[in-house]
Amino acid sequence: VLNKSTLVAYADTGLMVNSATATDLIVYLADYENANLNTIPFVKCISRIGWLDSNDFFPYRTKIPVVFDTEYSEANDIYRHMLPSGDFEVWKQYMRTHRKNPYGRFLLAASFASPLLEKLSHRVFFIHIWHDSKSGKTAAIKAAVSVWGNPSKLMGSFNATAVGLERMAGTLKHLPFGIDELQVLNEKRMSIESIVFSLGSNTGRLRGSKTGGLQETMQWRNIVLTSGEQPMGKDNDTDGIFSRVLEIYAKPTESQEFARSLHQISIQHYGHAGEWYMRELIRRLDADEAFLKKDYDRMLTALREKHPNSGHLDNAAVVCL
Repeated sequence: VLNKSTLVAYADTGLMVNSATATDLIVYLADYENANLNTIPFVKCISRIGWLDSNDFFPYRTKIPVVFDTEYSEANDIYRHMLPSGDFEVWKQYMRTHRKNPYGRFLLAASFASPLLEKLSHRVFFIHIWHDSKSGKTAAIKAAVSVWGNPSKLMGSFNATAVGLERMAGTLKHLPFGIDELQVLNEKRMSIESIVFSLGSNTGRLRGSKTGGLQETMQWRNIVLTSGEQPMGKDNDTDGIFSRVLEIYAKPTESQEFARSLHQISIQHYGHAGEWYMRELIRRLDADEAFLKKDYDRMLTALREKHPNSGHLDNAAVVCL
């Protein structure tokens, strides 16, 4: 607000300012702040979701007041649409039915598993479900994302830029990142391989700032849930893609009718389960910080004994956990 050009931009949000009055308003605001330095309360702000120091997780539990503040409208949309909406009991009723399909259940479990990656120091990985059209893939991804908020705002698209995908991943930070419809990707502009390695590296690229210097480099550690009508990996791809992407060829819903209902339920009733889950998880972490790692190691050992020649067992163990 102490820069003339950026102050004028706030006219879009209702501030009565224009290019003629901006200079006078800046002088007034500077004097106002200076006169009230010891009066204006100090408030910490954050521009992304997820784990903080210790066992705090924004926005569900913070030891001191924290507000969400960012210049990116997409990030503000994500935060606003994490507020619980609709009826938790209706959501649970549909998810009980949805969980009868093992692939739908796996995607739903992966959504809950995403915040565990940070606590386990586990790397980012993709779960890609693919099948023919009208097999309920998008409905299942939306249902998984509805654990945390409105999937219409928390999901991305393959018809996006690298910067846009990084920014969404960085805002979600530790929450699952759903990306729909692989077939709309324009591979002349951005390849599947570049997306997998970019998001899988869990760190954004260094970019210059318009005002000089460097932009803040975004980081994330989450599970990326994707869908499409084709596999993500090809026979001639590097091993890096296959090690980062757990691919599932399956129908994650039992019928088209149920998939249509799941679409509607997910955008009308959302955001309840994630808050309940994180509060319970934090309560258990406060009681025993090591319990997650012990349970994860036990599950991974059991999977390796049962499937000694299989890949992705470490990722499967996280979802099981």
